[in-house]
Order: sequence, then C-alpha cells, then structure tokens
Amino acid sequence: MKKEWFFLSLLGLLSVGLLHAEERSDRKGFFIGFDVGGGGIHLSDGSNLGAFLGGFKIGGGLNERVLLMYEDIGAVGFRGDVPTIAAGTFAVQLFVADSFYVRPGVGLGWAERDVAGGGTLSTDLGLAAGLAVGNEWRLTRRFALSPEAKFGTLRVNGGNNFSYG
Repeated sequence: MKKEWFFLSLLGLLSVGLLHAEERSDRKGFFIGFDVGGGGIHLSDGSNLGAFLGGFKIGGGLNERVLLMYEDIGAVGFRGDVPTIAAGTFAVQLFVADSFYVRPGVGLGWAERDVAGGGTLSTDLGLAAGLAVGNEWRLTRRFALSPEAKFGTLRVNGGNNFSYG
C-alpha cells in the first residue's frame, strides 16, 4: 500500500510541475545531467543479477532535435560478488518526436569483481555500446526530467560480455 501512495504522490508532483512549467527554452547550448536507477547485469555465464545504475552526462545541443554528449555509466551489483561495470560513451541523442528520444552511444569500459580472500579482479579496457530511449518532461525553462530505459553491453578480454540496463 505504501508503494502505491508513493507512486501516486510522485505522479501528482510531476503533473503539477508540468502544468506550471514555464515556456520551454530551446535545447541548443551546453547541458549537464545525471541519472540514477535500478536494473540488472547479465554475465557471460548466463546469470542475471540486480544492480544499481548511475551516470553523468555533459554535452551540447546542436539544434532542437540533436544533442551530442559524453555519458559516463556505472552499474554496481547489489551483492559483493557481482561485478562493477563502468563505461564512457560518446552518444547522440535524437528527438524523433516532440519529447521522445533515442540515444545510441559507443565508447570504452571495464569491469571489476571482488575475489574470495580479498582483493579485486579487473578486466582490460573493452568496447562498450549503449542505447537509451526516453521521454523528456520539461519542468521549468532550465530543468527537465527524462525517464528512460537504457541497455548497454561491454565486451572485454576477448570474449567476456557484460550486459546492463
């Protein structure tokens, strides 16, 4: 019951913010942002594990429909034996409708895992690729909330694949 009230309250706050949002400014120019959420990590051995996802974005808008950015993505497992994944991608966010967007990106990443008896095992740098789809909700002229679904994959050490999202 508490979860339902929480989500209804959140929806109410977002609705009020949307109704009272100032006139929207354009997307051209410098921007900075962050994201947090939950998801999972899929390992090469077939295991699926829960994870906390977070990231940081910095970039610029070329026009109303195209944003270029660097996106730093991290996935940290809920348990200690789950690997930590970090990736840095260069991405293009394309607004295919008024506020709906897709964001493909490519870059480099690595993974790290705790080892029994102490210490960590790290991978070499590998190829990272990601895709996000979302919807931008303008709350004020300079602030937007953008819920999105994100999927990424990381290939390291010649054949180990990690998927996250």
